[in-house]
Amino acid sequence: MNADSLESPVVQFGSGDPRWSHSSSQAMSDLPQGAGPVISSIVVDAEVDDTSASAAPKAVIETPDLVIFSLGGAGEATSPDAPTQVIPVMAMPEIGSEPLARALADEDLAAVLEALAFNMVLLPVTISADGAVVTRIFASAEAEPGAALCLFSSAVTLEQFLVGDSEQTFVIQHGAAVVDYLTHHLEEVQVVVFDPAGPHSMILSAAVLASFLDDDDTSDADDPNQLEPTGEPLEGPLPAVIGFDLQLDANWGTIDLTTVERQESQIKKLVADQTRTLGDDAALLRRELTTWLTTTANDAMQVGGSEMGFLVARKNEVAAAMSVVTYCHSLGADSTVGAHLDRLADHLASKAEPEDELVRVEHALGPILRHSRVRGGDERLGGQVVQLLNIDYWLAAPDGDHVGHISFSTPHLEAVQLFTKLADNVVFNGRWLVEDTTK
Repeated sequence: MNADSLESPVVQFGSGDPRWSHSSSQAMSDLPQGAGPVISSIVVDAEVDDTSASAAPKAVIETPDLVIFSLGGAGEATSPDAPTQVIPVMAMPEIGSEPLARALADEDLAAVLEALAFNMVLLPVTISADGAVVTRIFASAEAEPGAALCLFSSAVTLEQFLVGDSEQTFVIQHGAAVVDYLTHHLEEVQVVVFDPAGPHSMILSAAVLASFLDDDDTSDADDPNQLEPTGEPLEGPLPAVIGFDLQLDANWGTIDLTTVERQESQIKKLVADQTRTLGDDAALLRRELTTWLTTTANDAMQVGGSEMGFLVARKNEVAAAMSVVTYCHSLGADSTVGAHLDRLADHLASKAEPEDELVRVEHALGPILRHSRVRGGDERLGGQVVQLLNIDYWLAAPDGDHVGHISFSTPHLEAVQLFTKLADNVVFNGRWLVEDTTK
């Protein structure tokens, strides 16, 4: 293949192209600017002016200027208050853009462009000795067609390309922002290659891709994809709150606790999915897992739980274990939103152990109380010797009546910072459910 062949046809699909390799790469001078994932953390700050009488000291929500991901699974992230964070992740297909992956598999250029316009892509980056983060571009084993900007539909296809590379770092950026970035680097980049290691690849002239950019579409300051947390409570009255939805993604298996029938059906499916690769020899494990899930779900249901979730992310022999249960309690109307949390904070502080952490923050969802502690597991299930990190979030509903309670648990004490960050952002991305007043 030569450079001329890229013009006719304009695009070439395939199952991968061995000419592209991570062994020959160079650094660009900057990064695309656009809407990547917002990953925030609750940070205890001694300088926060706290004049309240609450037993829970005030903390702040901090969002780094840039979040970088590194393939590799478990490990601790950089300091949460650093301007640039590096978060280790496992190579899973859920990290990426399913519409882009589907468009590449269908060899549909129009669908690829649509995915770029409305979804994210993964972009390899490199970190210099002085801490600067810049884009990586890759050279072909042949003289032509020249340097390529390599984009990826998922962490899986990125890992397939960077296998064996000492630096497997990347950012997640909005596709339109990456195309806009490309328009300023056409002298350095000749082609754009999607998923160069397959299983479905696409090669396109950089100039052709840049020509598809509509400046009017990417310069709108009101782009709904560019969402930033306001840090301010919601304003104005709302209908009565009926629950809190975590909006869990495909990495979580969920169990509806509203009816026994739904609970039993979903537990059966979850157990089958988790043990599908183990064959008939896993019958005992299936029974034990079913018993554990049923016992835990029944306990949560009896105290008002509405949904239970289990993190089912798995990579080879490594799995991330975390559970979450969602509750919504009516504590009676109070004219001051957050007053219920003051009383809860006093109660929790009176029972807290010295190592526990209890803090309060303000978020767009409303005031949030976070209680973190390490305790033994459920004695009835023989888990008392297993130490668990328990993170409870209490959220004051904007109707002044309800309080949401989100309870996480994980045995991964070696990665407290990462799992706490995960729990923080699951809560931050949730939403209040209110009565439908249109009926």
